[in-house]
Amino acid sequence: MPERRRLDPLAPWVELSTTALDWASADPALLATMLGQLHLIRAF
Repeated sequence: MPERRRLDPLAPWVELSTTALDWASADPALLATMLGQLHLIRAF
């Protein structure tokens, strides 16, 4: 049986979420760049 050890992070964990307003106010050029980088990363 494997050993289990509880891990306690040094920093608190948070969840980030976006709203429709966030996407509407985002710079389209930045979003296009991010999408291009995502495709490049997934290709490798």
